[in-house]
Amino acid sequence: MQCTAPFGKIPAFRISNQFPKLIDIQAVNLQLQNTLFAASKMAGKHIYERSSSAGKRVQCNNGAKNHCIVLPDANKNKSISQIVGAAFGAAGQRCMALSVAVFVGAANGWIPEIVDVASRLKVNAGHINGADLGPVISPESKRRIIDLIQSGVEEGASLSLDGRGIVVPDFKDGNFVGPTILTSVKVRP
Repeated sequence: MQCTAPFGKIPAFRISNQFPKLIDIQAVNLQLQNTLFAASKMAGKHIYERSSSAGKRVQCNNGAKNHCIVLPDANKNKSISQIVGAAFGAAGQRCMALSVAVFVGAANGWIPEIVDVASRLKVNAGHINGADLGPVISPESKRRIIDLIQSGVEEGASLSLDGRGIVVPDFKDGNFVGPTILTSVKVRP
């Protein structure tokens, strides 16, 4: 396996099932001096350990919460479309998934429309035509997500859209969680 780039350009990997092999290759490649990534905690730990042990500078963004701030003068339709896509694309399980949106002033009134758009997303297996939202990666992940939703409700958040009970007919045992939106979330001191 080889990774090359023109002088001055930064090579980038799309991580796949070859992930450990790719990371091990980049860790020992003396031409690559830095590692910068956003990943899950498990992947991030592996990347950090391999890269730093090879003496590389490493910037890790593991398991981060990504935020957006919506101002009232933003383009409403584009903002709603982008928020729904960022929050629910890839079942919300990608390193850049949007997990927190803060609405300022009159933009707060857009939340019902976001709920409406998200509620119309089609949940199905990712290989089925027309699916907007596929399954999460494992039964453990589904359980963790459901527990986090419940925790938010127990701590006082409003459940504007609840995707916990979704069943996909041809995949009754699938790891599906439908679009879920918690609002009026309180910040813990």
